[in-house]
Amino acid sequence: MKIAIMGAGNIGGALAKNLIKAGHTVLIGARLPWQKMP
Repeated sequence: MKIAIMGAGNIGGALAKNLIKAGHTVLIGARLPWQKMP
């Protein structure tokens, strides 16, 4: 499944990591271009 998450903070990052581990394709959007997923 393809999933987009808006927000690369603590919650968005943790959610993305778990979804990727489960085999999903994840696109993450952040407010600041240099912001990295935790």
